[in-house]
Amino acid sequence: MCTANPKPFTEQLFTGIADYLEEYTSDIRQSILEHDDIVTAYARAFEKYFLAADCASKICDYLNRLLLKSKESNVAPADKRQIVGEGRYRRQTIQAVCTYIQYHDVDIVCVVADSRNPLAEWHSSLAMLIWRDRVVHHIRNSDLNRLLYQVFEFIRRDRDGEDIRSDVVSAVVGSLGRFYIFSIVLCVHWFYGLYCLNSLTDQPLQLYIEEFERPYLIHTKRYYQREAARVVADASISEYMTQATHRLAQEVARNHRYCHLTSHMP
Repeated sequence: MCTANPKPFTEQLFTGIADYLEEYTSDIRQSILEHDDIVTAYARAFEKYFLAADCASKICDYLNRLLLKSKESNVAPADKRQIVGEGRYRRQTIQAVCTYIQYHDVDIVCVVADSRNPLAEWHSSLAMLIWRDRVVHHIRNSDLNRLLYQVFEFIRRDRDGEDIRSDVVSAVVGSLGRFYIFSIVLCVHWFYGLYCLNSLTDQPLQLYIEEFERPYLIHTKRYYQREAARVVADASISEYMTQATHRLAQEVARNHRYCHLTSHMP
C-alpha cells in the first residue's frame, strides 16, 4: 500500500490506523470507568495498549520511515503536509522511533518508551497522543478526573500507613511520562562525569507535570501542614524534630517510587 503506483496509500493507511485507535481507546476508556478501582484498571489497560502499539509500530516500520522522510527537502510538497486525514491528524509515527546518532563527541539518543530515562529524543507518537486525548484528557474533562483523584487518594492512604498497590500507582504516573514530543537531550561525556544539556522545542513532560507533579506538590504541602499542626500541639520540640526527620525520609522514598526522575533534579 505504501509503494502503490501511481500514488501510494500512505496517508489513507495512516488515517485508517488513527481512526481505529480512536474508536479502540474510547472503548478502553469505558471499560476502565466501569471499575471501582480505576487506578488498577487503567494501569493494566495502558500496559497492554502500549505493548500493542509498540508491536504495531514494528509492523508499520516502513510506514513510519515514510512519515519521517516527509520532513526531507527532496520530498514532493504534497507528501510534506504535516496535517493529514482531512485535517484531523498530524503526520507522525505510529509509535516512538528508536535511533542512536553520534555527532562528534555528543551522543543524541532516542529511547523507545522509557519514561524514567531522561536521555531521549522523541518523535511524536500517534498511538500515545490518541491515548492522551481519548483516555487521560477525557476522564479529566468529562468524568470528574476520577483517575487522578484515586491516585492521590491512594498516596494519602500510603502516607497514613495503609497498605496500597504502590505498583499500580507508579504505573499510572509512569504512563504520564511516556508522552514525549519533540525533545532532544544531549549527553556530553566530560572527563569528570556525565552532564545532560536539555534542548526542548516543546515541553516533553507537560502531561506529567500538569496532571501529576503540580497537584502532587500541592497535596503534599497540605497533608504535612495539617500533620505538623497536630504534632506541634501535642509533642515536645525533640519529638517534633524526630517525627519530621522520619517523615522526610519516608517522603524521599515515596518520591523516588512515584515521581519521574526529572522531579528530583534541582
